[in-house]
Amino acid sequence: MSSEATKRWVEAGKLLSADPTAAVRCPERDDGVLVVRDELAASDSGKIERALTCPVCGAKNLVLVRRARVHAWVLGVAAGEPPERVAERLGPALGVTFAERTSVFHGGICWQAGASLAAERILVHANRDWTEEPSERLLTIAPDCTTIVRFRNSRRELAHVLPAVERALGTRPRVLRESAGLAPLARPARPGARSAVLGYPGTAPLDAVAAVVGEVLGLTLERRESDMFGGTYRLARGPDNEQIYVHPNRDMPSGPAYAAAPECPIIIRFDGTERDLAATVAALEERLGVKLQRVTP
Repeated sequence: MSSEATKRWVEAGKLLSADPTAAVRCPERDDGVLVVRDELAASDSGKIERALTCPVCGAKNLVLVRRARVHAWVLGVAAGEPPERVAERLGPALGVTFAERTSVFHGGICWQAGASLAAERILVHANRDWTEEPSERLLTIAPDCTTIVRFRNSRRELAHVLPAVERALGTRPRVLRESAGLAPLARPARPGARSAVLGYPGTAPLDAVAAVVGEVLGLTLERRESDMFGGTYRLARGPDNEQIYVHPNRDMPSGPAYAAAPECPIIIRFDGTERDLAATVAALEERLGVKLQRVTP
């Protein structure tokens, strides 16, 4: 490797250490954008081995990165404007660009900045989920807030975020929920990854259904609490950010059932999976003894 190429690799490593989602071209031949994949360092659990690979020529290098701590916040805003106007005001204040997204949550629509699981994401949505009646789906901890702003995987400081939001909107946001943890591992996009939502129409309780799902998939579904999924749900994380949920057929405890599966008391959800869904569904149906209903493709 030439000294110039070495310098370019060093610079690429610096850029992608700070931001694994940055578009950095191959230092060897400039023939492609480097793909990033993280693995926990065997020698130090607080560090990541970040592999940088060119998908065109195959050039590869490795950098050791300290795993950053990130924050998640849920802010409530008593704004007199719709969420799209709140997002429009917040974008310049936070240095991001919001895009309109459709969702089965957030009143059917939300505004999101950032799309990578490994980077910061900010969502702005009405204080409800996917119902036409906002008063039926207000967060019980913030019934006076018209808009919710969610930060995920953020490296910002809350002491800086709150004044910025207040200046942009002219009202002080309320911190409804706050947590911190280690930054997720960066993984390359997987074209074959799919999502699916299945309805379980049987009579078995949630824990029993989750146990069968875990056995079929070879995973352990942990109990989680949330203001979504009826307050309690089960979650398993598979390889490469695959997530499997088993939850009651509603979001918030008072929320309605999926319109496409009102007779199904339990939902089984696959996000970012590369499994053979046809074979997986067949195995689940055999073990559960019922025909699962496909709520989404």
